[in-house]
Amino acid sequence: MLERAERLGYAAVEPIVRVAERAGVTPNAVTLFSVLVAFVAGYMLYLSMPVTYVAAAVLVVANGVLDVVDGELARRTGKESDKGDLLDHAADRYADTAVVAGAAGGTGEWFLGAVAVSGVVLVADAGTAAQASGVGRLYRGFLTRADISALVIVGCVWAATGFGGVGTDPFVFVLAVLGVGGHATTV
Repeated sequence: MLERAERLGYAAVEPIVRVAERAGVTPNAVTLFSVLVAFVAGYMLYLSMPVTYVAAAVLVVANGVLDVVDGELARRTGKESDKGDLLDHAADRYADTAVVAGAAGGTGEWFLGAVAVSGVVLVADAGTAAQASGVGRLYRGFLTRADISALVIVGCVWAATGFGGVGTDPFVFVLAVLGVGGHATTV
């Protein structure tokens, strides 16, 4: 769904990549910083207050930007490596888990959160397994990493504004979509 928008994002981060390259920042440093950003986003979701939802949305966007920056910086500086790719994949799983678990903690819906976390992690695992088996990277389906971030951001805006007033925490809906969508994509 959002893969076209994601491609536009690559062009938008070009100035950040240039600054990072000039400053001598390594791609792995960007990757590790992106995980820290995601953990703070997860904590903001756990706190579940309007102001922390806004902060979480900003941090989820920042995590996505940093995820693009590390790869572009690695390509630009000739520092692409299998180890860096592995670090990036692991960092993405930690980031996704931190954000989804934070949302689950904020709602108190631990079972639904476990279903959502497992679905989100399995989406990436299936894509990586396809690559390892020689099929190639398959990061498509009902739910991509960009879709996951977008759903969390929508949940943040919905929860912060109270728009829709459905009488339940918007993140219960977001977690359900992540769980069902993640497992459907994996299958």
